[in-house]
Formats: sequence, C-alpha cells, structure tokens
Amino acid sequence: MQQKQRADDLEEELQLLQKHLKATQTKVAEQSQEIANLKATKDIYDAQFANFTDELLNTQAQLKEKDHQVATLCDDLIPRSTNDDVDVLKRELIIVQQRMDEISLEKEQEIEKLRFALMENYQYTEKLNQLENIFNQNLLIYNEMISENTSQIEIGINEIKQFIKLTRERKEKFEIAIKYMRNCLTENQTQIEQLQQTNIQLNNELEQRKQFNDKLSNDLQIEQKQTNSYRNQIESLTNEIHELEKTLNELQNEKNQLIQTKFDGDENDERQNFVRQITQEKNQYEQQIKEFRIQIKQINNERQQIQDEFDHVSKQYSQITYEKNQLENDQTRLNHEIDLLRKQLDDNNKDK
Repeated sequence: MQQKQRADDLEEELQLLQKHLKATQTKVAEQSQEIANLKATKDIYDAQFANFTDELLNTQAQLKEKDHQVATLCDDLIPRSTNDDVDVLKRELIIVQQRMDEISLEKEQEIEKLRFALMENYQYTEKLNQLENIFNQNLLIYNEMISENTSQIEIGINEIKQFIKLTRERKEKFEIAIKYMRNCLTENQTQIEQLQQTNIQLNNELEQRKQFNDKLSNDLQIEQKQTNSYRNQIESLTNEIHELEKTLNELQNEKNQLIQTKFDGDENDERQNFVRQITQEKNQYEQQIKEFRIQIKQINNERQQIQDEFDHVSKQYSQITYEKNQLENDQTRLNHEIDLLRKQLDDNNKDK
C-alpha cells in the first residue's frame, strides 16, 4: 500500500515536473524569439549605421569637393577686376555658401539622426546583452533544474519499475494462489456434495433405525407384558400346586390313619369307600399336580424363551441405540464440516 502511494506521489511529481519543463521550454522559446527579434533589429540598425557612415563619408567627400571647387573659383576670380565679375563672383559665392549651408544643415540633421540611431542601437545592444545574460543565467538554472529533476525522475522511474516488477510478481503469486483456491473450492464443493449425500443417507438410515427402534420398543413392551402374564400364571399355578400338595399331604395322612385303623380290625365298608374315594381324589390331585408341573415346565420354557428373546431384543436395542448415537454423532460432525466448508467458500468469495 505504501509503495503504491509512493508510486502515485512519484507519478504526480513527474507530471508536475513535465508541466514545469514544458512551461520552461515555452519561456525559453519566447526569450529565444525575443533575442532573435532584437538581433534582427540590431542587424537593421547596424545596416543603417553602415549606410549613414557611407553617406557621411560621401558627404565629407562632397564637402571637400565643394571646398575645392570654391577655392578653384576663387583662384579663377582673383584676376578679374571688373565690377561685373565681382558681382557675379559675389552671387556665385552667395549661392555656393547657401548651398553649402543647406548641405551642411542636411548633413548635420543626418548626423543627428545617425547619432540618435546609434544611441538607440547602443541601448538595444545593451538591452540585448542584458537579456542574453539573463537568458544564459536562466538557461543555466533551468539546465541545473532539469538535470536535478531528471535525476529525481530517473530515481522515481526506477522505483516505479521496481514497484511494477514487485506488483507483477505479486500478481503472479496471487494468480497461482487464486488458481489453487479455485481448485480447492472445486474440491470442497465436491466434498460438500458428497457429505450432503452422505448426510441424506445417514438421515435415512437414522430414520429407519428410529422406526425399527420404535418397533423393538413396542415388541419389548408386548413381550414384557406377556412375561409378566406368564409370571403371574406361574405364581398362580405354583400356589395351586402348593395347595394341592398340602391337600395331598392331608389326604395321605388320612389314608395312613385309615390304613392303621384297618389293621386294628375296625374297618367297615363305609370307611373302605371313603378310602377309595380319597385314593381316587389323591390320584386326581397327583395327576393334576403332574399336569400342573408339566404346564409350569412349559411355561418356564416359554418364559425362558421369551427371556432369551427379550435379552436378544435388548441387545439389539442397545446396539441400535449405539448405532443411532453414532449416526447422530456422524451427522453432527458432517454438519460441522459442511459449515466449515461453507465458511471457507464464503471467505474465498469475499477475498475475490
């Protein structure tokens, strides 16, 4: 983040330097144009000065020539003594003097103009020299600024290149990481689908186990009720057997007493009939006891079978309960794994 800010600052500084350099180049071009204009003006004044110098030399030559002509005329007029010649000479002298005065005035005016032009040329030359000095100083300053800014720009460009290089390397790493994360995302999505399918199967198995468990619970309750019924029957039959055994013992005692009485010689038909009756009842009771014992044995066998079935069902119930708990734990674990995978998917989507 800091490198990106540094790159932005360098980019902004580079743009400012480019603007400043462009403005400097524009100003240098303007000053160069102004200097060129001044040089052109100086060349014009130099040419005018040369023309004025030539004209001055020509004028001086003309004056010399006129002076020579005047001297010649004077020499020619000296031998003449007549008044006419004198008048003519005076007039010619006056004309020549007037002409010389006019030429002298014109030349003085031209010389004054030339002096004024020379003064202006000198001022322009001085101004040009000043502008050249200022221009050279500014050019030196601008060169130093450009050199310094160029060094800074080169440093900034190198930093930007380094930042771009690091950014590209990070981009490549990010692309590799994103590709890896996408592959992981695909694998996680596949795992989620498989876990969801497994979860559905576990839910179905758990539901089937619950139904089977409910059925076993109902069967256990029914067998428990039947076992209790058999137990009650066994207790009732056992009580009846005890009563019959008691009655049988009583009859046995009576029989023994009757047999003893018969041995004593006091036996009669009524007693014999009673003994036979008791013997028959005894045999009936014994038969009943025998049947009761058989029934009790059968009931015990059935009870044992029911108990075995009950134990087997209890073991199945315990096993089913254990498997049910295992399925519930597996379902909880799968739900937790699905939640973690979904969280990872959400985090990956946020990172994108």
